[in-house]
Amino acid sequence: MEDWTLNEILALFTLNVTIIGVTVTILKVQNSRLRKATGFLLAFILIAPTVFIYGSKVIASNTAKAAKEETERLREQLTKETGKREEAERNSQKKDAELRTAYAGKQEVERQLQQCSVPKAEIQKIWIEYGRIENTLPGMEINIKLSAENLRNVQCRAAAFFYQACGNPLKDVNNRYFSLDGNVAVAVDFTPREVKSSYQDQNVIKLFLPYDELHITAKGKVDLKLYVRLYVVPSNETLASSENISFSLTYS
Repeated sequence: MEDWTLNEILALFTLNVTIIGVTVTILKVQNSRLRKATGFLLAFILIAPTVFIYGSKVIASNTAKAAKEETERLREQLTKETGKREEAERNSQKKDAELRTAYAGKQEVERQLQQCSVPKAEIQKIWIEYGRIENTLPGMEINIKLSAENLRNVQCRAAAFFYQACGNPLKDVNNRYFSLDGNVAVAVDFTPREVKSSYQDQNVIKLFLPYDELHITAKGKVDLKLYVRLYVVPSNETLASSENISFSLTYS
């Protein structure tokens, strides 16, 4: 039980003073009956306030205890509810993170699948062989080593375009070996039969151009250059292009 307050102590002190005064009065009463009644009254005056004050203290203490217990219960309930909300938030954040990760993974898979389906080709090597004969015509053979992906059953073309050393294109004059813009060119079509096809060794792409089809009128050594382009025939979409390859021919 909590300590008594100052007001309660003063009240008991006042009560004791009152009791002492009443006691003195009783002792002065000569009549026995009146003295007896006064004694009962004194006992009631003595006991009743004490019981009242003690009872009030007990009630107040019990009320405070109940209020404290209720406060603790509410605090505990609030803590549990807060913990549940925090746990729910953590689960929600975890689920969001998992969904974001799954979505990112899905996008990566889609990107990889898209890349896997993109047509592409790579020129791995180009070399020129001189002094070749085709249909009794002397000329040069351009060999192209390449690989192709996702071009199965797609008509493709390898074309070589010819230039002077200064960069000016060689002009065609007889419409035999030429490009759409009227310059000297030679091309051959090929169609990959597999998703991943390779043209190497005995299977390289070969382009033959007679020397006369370069339409060189100068005498002596002539410096030239060419480059090779791979593209899809129906769409004219470029798959790969080589760098310029320099070469020289001698005319007499």
